[in-house]
Amino acid sequence: MAEGIISMAHLVSMPPPPNYQVPQTTFKADSSGRNDKIFVWGAPPAGTWRVGTDIASEVKSIPIDWMFKEYADLTYAELQGVRPGMRLAVFISRPMPVQWQRVSPYVDVVSDKASTQSKYKRISYYPLSDQPTISSEKFEKALELLSSNLIGQAVLDALRDDVIVRLDDSSASAERTTSGEKRIWVNVQSDGFRPGFGVDELLLHELIHVVENWYDGYEDRYNFQWDKTDFLTVTATNVYSCMRGRALRKDHGYLPLPNPHFKDPKLHWTEQRPNYVKAGRSIPSLVRIMSRIRNVWNPFIYWG
Repeated sequence: MAEGIISMAHLVSMPPPPNYQVPQTTFKADSSGRNDKIFVWGAPPAGTWRVGTDIASEVKSIPIDWMFKEYADLTYAELQGVRPGMRLAVFISRPMPVQWQRVSPYVDVVSDKASTQSKYKRISYYPLSDQPTISSEKFEKALELLSSNLIGQAVLDALRDDVIVRLDDSSASAERTTSGEKRIWVNVQSDGFRPGFGVDELLLHELIHVVENWYDGYEDRYNFQWDKTDFLTVTATNVYSCMRGRALRKDHGYLPLPNPHFKDPKLHWTEQRPNYVKAGRSIPSLVRIMSRIRNVWNPFIYWG
């Protein structure tokens, strides 16, 4: 038994290989770092445990209570933050003193596949591993919708860095890595039922975060919550959505835009004017283009 290991649990890739009872030495990351899935053979029966690196904050692991009949001896977990080059293991929390103790051999994380270059030169992406063709088609369609729209094209033109997109099946977000790499995740399974949650709308929202370089100076005003970062992402996407004939989103949450603000865009402008000024400084090229768009819901016509 290796030094420091108190049991012989081990990590198993998904889907498990035929000899999964034998420890593996590598784990193929599904893409570029979000919602990778993994099994644990011989998971600790009690106490707090996690899958990750020696640095507890690097990887978030979420044990899932689903039972796979064909793999009754495996425990399923989702991982967030996995990157090629990491060394993963199973750790348990030991009290007095509180510390994480490794209870499995390490596995080396390697890249499962190269990203796919999109039709737009600055954007590459990783399809869903279980639906590569369908997810790729949905993403390319969303990118096509953006590039055929004044707002979408303005955001694409404003990109100054290459962006890696992970096609996800549950959420959307954006991040900068310590190396400066720009990554976003887009839920290509979204049915667009909630305002602002069509695949193209989610993509536009996250790309604006990248172009704004994650600006976080927006103010919550008049019961609109922006979480410091979401004024321009939501409001510009609302103009885009109206041009597409879709419902509009209120703010950082999931509610639709209140009817008084929908009927009177100038009310939105008046109440949120400090945020409109900040948006104009954040991406002036985008705001200038939006200020010229008429015959849709668009408070940006009052800007400048």
